[in-house]
Amino acid sequence: QDAHMEERKRNGESKWEDNMSWEEARQKLVQDGLWTASAVKIIRDLLE
Repeated sequence: QDAHMEERKRNGESKWEDNMSWEEARQKLVQDGLWTASAVKIIRDLLE
């Protein structure tokens, strides 16, 4: 998984597009199995 992400970075296909909305980012994290309740809390704390 990490190697695949690095390959995408080298190919200029960054997962995090500059114009990506929070919902799009959340959906990508869900798809990657990275989204957790703690991550939600951290981001909400950062946005407050």
